Amino acid sequence: MEDLERRFEELADLMDEFGLVEAKLSGPDWKLLLRKGNATAPNPPLTATQVGPEHGLAEPLQEPEPEVELEEDGEPILSPMTGVYYSSPSPKAPAFVREGQEVQEGDVLCLIEAMKVFNEIVAPRTGIITKVLAKDQDLVQTDQELMVLKSE
Repeated sequence: MEDLERRFEELADLMDEFGLVEAKLSGPDWKLLLRKGNATAPNPPLTATQVGPEHGLAEPLQEPEPEVELEEDGEPILSPMTGVYYSSPSPKAPAFVREGQEVQEGDVLCLIEAMKVFNEIVAPRTGIITKVLAKDQDLVQTDQELMVLKSE
């Protein structure tokens, strides 16, 4: 009997350790259900409440991004992912590109940090950066315009 009590205590300790409130165990000719809790009544079921205009819905968290007027032959460089925009490889280093700068196909334009990985955004073709739209350490969304590249 002492061995059985010790096993129950071990099971109770394991339930505490892993935050379990119920454990079911069974063998070929036995079943055991351990349930922890107090002697109070169970919690009442949760009910959903519909929220409508009469409840005064909050304003949107962010204003939509203003649409950018692009030059006729300017191509927007879009973020391929959601992440943090960095204009340079380190805080004290110069920016990869500036407005008016000529870039070659494959040149690094900026970095997007997503899930602690820095992803290089490269120029899809040769041209001139006419406008940088994102600011350093901005949170950018997928397909957000980062800068504008004009053909030479």
